[in-house]
Amino acid sequence: MPHDLVVSKLQANPEYTRQFAAAFPGEDISIQTFAKAIAAFERTLTFTASPFDAWLAGDEDAISATAKRGFMVFNGKGRCAECHSGWNFTDDSFHDIGLKSEDQGRYAILQIDALKHAFKTPGLRNIRERAPYMHDGSLPTLASVIDHYNDGFVHRETLSDLIKPLGLTKVEKQSLSPSWRP
Repeated sequence: MPHDLVVSKLQANPEYTRQFAAAFPGEDISIQTFAKAIAAFERTLTFTASPFDAWLAGDEDAISATAKRGFMVFNGKGRCAECHSGWNFTDDSFHDIGLKSEDQGRYAILQIDALKHAFKTPGLRNIRERAPYMHDGSLPTLASVIDHYNDGFVHRETLSDLIKPLGLTKVEKQSLSPSWRP
């Protein structure tokens, strides 16, 4: 998006105007303050060693039995690891995951039909701290993300071959996200 358009959209939104004033006192909304805001957000995406990392290193008591079951679902029936792989839990690729959105994703930039509605697979480190979810914030909780992948996606021609109904049980959903509620 052109810089002047970004700035005008931010300035037109009263909530963003309030938040920028609080975050950058005495500074107008500009491409410079926008860059500062993005940089501040990006710094939140770093991580330190987690209980999960300790578990992977051999500490069996580092995570709960529910978390261990969740990891089994993540890698098995949940099929999450097909896209969320590696140390940062991302394949760094772009997929149409069937979001209920008219947003054209990578297609809008590259004009390649296979990339319609395709967005980059995010890493999952510190995922609980980054709600809402999806590129547009359309899924407010991890539970809603699980429900989306389980059976809530839009079937369309460009839907990734990796996206299929999962048929997860209530217990399997809760293993992936203990906050999941029917």
